[in-house]
Amino acid sequence: MSDDLSALLPALDIAAFRRNAEGAFSPVGPLPGWFGRLVEDPTFPFLGHVLEEAVQFWTHGAAGRREWGPSVEVNEVGREFHYRIAAVATPAGEEYLIFQLDPGSERLRDTLQTVRQRALEAEMSGVPSPAAAVRSEVRQKGEEIHELLRRLLGTAPTEAQFQLWSTISASLDNLMDRVDALTSRDSGSGTAR
Repeated sequence: MSDDLSALLPALDIAAFRRNAEGAFSPVGPLPGWFGRLVEDPTFPFLGHVLEEAVQFWTHGAAGRREWGPSVEVNEVGREFHYRIAAVATPAGEEYLIFQLDPGSERLRDTLQTVRQRALEAEMSGVPSPAAAVRSEVRQKGEEIHELLRRLLGTAPTEAQFQLWSTISASLDNLMDRVDALTSRDSGSGTAR
């Protein structure tokens, strides 16, 4: 392996292993620091079904790549880290198992945690969630429309106008109930008004 590639793989948080004819794996270059926790056993027992699927992929003999993940492990300080696994077959018939740290999963987890934290803070401070604000606005507009319909009803409507009023009123109530149910579910309360 060239010195450039040897430095590049760990810099990209990639651990690459070549599979030999007997099915054993040997590292292609230096391993990134995060990977050390996974290689206590070089047969990769933690891969389970992924390794079985990789072997099936290599058995077909076609060049290509098959990917799994993200997978999750816990580092020495108890923080989760995510990585992806890929089986690669080259046109020359070489087989590789690649592990790459997945920073996208880390960012997604951190973003979701921030959103959850802000929602909890807003709930505890009494600030309505966006879903609660939508629910309140729809309910207010619905009540305004009901009031306009009641005013029309007070003008001695015909039977046909009364039937139309009843239909519109029932549809409006149904719409408001559905908005309540949707926004309650989305805001996590799980209850409808």
